Amino acid sequence: MYRHFKVDRARAMCRTEHGGHSSQNEVIQPRAPRAFPSGIKVKLVTCMNIKRNISLGGLNGIHIDTCTSTNSLLRDMLLEGLVTPPCFLWSDLQTCGKGRLNRSWIAPQGNINLSLAIAAPLKHPAVYQFNLLAGYALFETIQQAPALNVQIKWPNDVLINRLKVAGILSETVFEREAIVIGVGVNLNSQRGDFLPEIRDRLTTIRHETCTMTDAEPFVSDFLSRFNTVLKKYNKDGFSCVYSKIHACLAFKDEQVIFEEGPNRSLQATLMGIDPEGLLVLKTDDGLKKIIAGDIRTCF
Repeated sequence: MYRHFKVDRARAMCRTEHGGHSSQNEVIQPRAPRAFPSGIKVKLVTCMNIKRNISLGGLNGIHIDTCTSTNSLLRDMLLEGLVTPPCFLWSDLQTCGKGRLNRSWIAPQGNINLSLAIAAPLKHPAVYQFNLLAGYALFETIQQAPALNVQIKWPNDVLINRLKVAGILSETVFEREAIVIGVGVNLNSQRGDFLPEIRDRLTTIRHETCTMTDAEPFVSDFLSRFNTVLKKYNKDGFSCVYSKIHACLAFKDEQVIFEEGPNRSLQATLMGIDPEGLLVLKTDDGLKKIIAGDIRTCF
């Protein structure tokens, strides 16, 4: 068991590097914990309200009230030496989440905002595969609810009934030879909680199951499944999940629009993924393998 560290003031709002005293932003030094979980090395309270130190699914982490982006915060904590992988950061509220291609990730109250840090070799050749690994772990977790049509949308989404319910963003932290994997899940919000312009493209687990889901068991189940698939991946490579992901891939044998970038698109038939996780499209010029980009259905 591990204990929460204690601070002289319960709510520290900001860290400062200057000496002396300040009434609003003075440095609050935590007492050293007797047994803080390995992977988490908190030196001081850093501009966030830590609710608890927590161990779920075989990983140690920190649960906080709110932050702008769990990916950005966990990356900063890695760079400052406050944490070491493997670990995770879970925030109840995220005010400025990140998606692919610098898109924002809008997360109303009641959803899952989670980032994991895992050790990886410097310049890992297949960082994109970690989106699919996390996607498959989420697929298995969500599929525990009966009668849900859950699919993985290449490269980084999970769908229910062809609507987005979760998104994943993997980023490399070269300085720490680590990968940060951000996971956002629409858990207990309603579709009406989202902006009108995106409402018709997404769904929530609450909407699909007509029930509320306890967040902590959900997070624990996902982390456990991710930990299991990661161990297999580290031993056997992507082949350990290739056939499983291919089987639950969305839009197979359908006409899709592949968007390589601004004003660059291609219509093709989605054939699936190859054994390395690359998207395989059938075009007028033959088969084409894709490592990055977006897809959407033609209709």
